[in-house]
Amino acid sequence: MKKFAPILFLFSALSLCSLIMIIVQSCDKEKCHDYNNPACENYDPCYGKIPVKASIKLGLMNTFMPVNGDEKFINEDSVFCAPVDDKWPLYSARHSQFIGFKCMTPGVKTTWKLGSETITDSFYARSFSSNKGIMGKYKVTLMVEKEPDLRCFPLDDGKDTLEKTFTFVPNTELPIMGVYKVLFEGEKDSSIVEIRPWAFEEGLHTEKNFNFATTQSTGEIALVNFRNMMDTFTQIELFCTYTGHNIQFGDVAKYNTPSRGNIKLNHNTLSAEYWCGYPIKNIPYRKYKFKGRKLQ
Repeated sequence: MKKFAPILFLFSALSLCSLIMIIVQSCDKEKCHDYNNPACENYDPCYGKIPVKASIKLGLMNTFMPVNGDEKFINEDSVFCAPVDDKWPLYSARHSQFIGFKCMTPGVKTTWKLGSETITDSFYARSFSSNKGIMGKYKVTLMVEKEPDLRCFPLDDGKDTLEKTFTFVPNTELPIMGVYKVLFEGEKDSSIVEIRPWAFEEGLHTEKNFNFATTQSTGEIALVNFRNMMDTFTQIELFCTYTGHNIQFGDVAKYNTPSRGNIKLNHNTLSAEYWCGYPIKNIPYRKYKFKGRKLQ
């Protein structure tokens, strides 16, 4: 019997160790590990906080709504179609572009510099008209200030400055213009779609006076084969606004327009999800979705 005593002792010791480990693990599971909870052992009062930092949202505003006091951005971007002159008086309408600027840092004192102008509002919008020389790069500077959190950031002085540039170019030079090979949702074969500037000499858009523009910026665009039926719509018919990398369709519910959705260009990848239809031409609304790459 004595020869089994060491074995029994070893078995008892191992069993006791296993029991202790189970108890320890069970207790450990009951501990909280929330950095934001003061009751937890790993609570960190500075977790997720950052020093005072300026942040800017910049984009095209809805020109059919009041500019001052309205913070609804149609398209957030840094490249915009330059307003055109009066050569295209009827539907070229991009005689001005309303650009909005918003400080995204909460609870700070703001000071903006835009050209020779100084602005202290956290949000504002400005109209860039079709005056000669509108094309080119512009710079906006935001300076923010607030009481710093010295407990978490003892070296923070509570101030920060950020500069952003934005550019106006002819719509013939917008990055989103071009020819794309895409695959519509639900289809097996790829299709070719185009985003092109368009123009007409006078009157309404008809097949006779409708032309694609190649060098002259008209301020308008056409969407080719966006129903995958080899047809063409202008943004007047679809009531959409556009910037260098985005096309935003109107919202039926809010603006009583015949389309909604968006098209986005990210590097050379074009993705789209939108409702398209035109009741005047007896074309019912339908949802379209595709993704593809730029060919030219």
